[in-house]
Amino acid sequence: MITVNVGDFKFSSDQDEEIITYALGSCVGVSFFDSVLKKGGMLHAMLDDCDNHKEKCISNPFMFVNSGMELALKKFIEEGSDKKNLIICACGGASPIAKDRQDFFQIGMKNVIMLKKIMWKYSLIFKATHFGGYSSRTMKLSLRDGSVIVKTPTEEFFLYQSFVNNFK
Repeated sequence: MITVNVGDFKFSSDQDEEIITYALGSCVGVSFFDSVLKKGGMLHAMLDDCDNHKEKCISNPFMFVNSGMELALKKFIEEGSDKKNLIICACGGASPIAKDRQDFFQIGMKNVIMLKKIMWKYSLIFKATHFGGYSSRTMKLSLRDGSVIVKTPTEEFFLYQSFVNNFK
């Protein structure tokens, strides 16, 4: 099991591995799976825009949605991936502190908006998403088939399930 921390990105081509990240509150988690090359990765970004935090962006670009996505996509291209083969799923963007009061900063919403902008910029489409709400999430990617499981405090479900499993 490969763990992705907050402000982190992990990549693997080991089909026996799973990549997991925890505590996706206002943060966003993005899973990438190359369905042809069987390589995967996961990003756990905390804030939307590194342009507003130059020093932090230099020391940890994965902390931010825009720079983290750029570097993650660059890694897949360097590894020989064609973007049309990427299965991209995302979750998070919640407002966990706002359940009983106003969410003035709307960090989760800003993260989701930036993520959608980056996807649009690169002509990418999500295979599945689970955004918003008030609860934290855990996200797990199987490198065997690209399946993605999301766990909240009240449920666990496949965000994306590969049809490969159904024909074994």
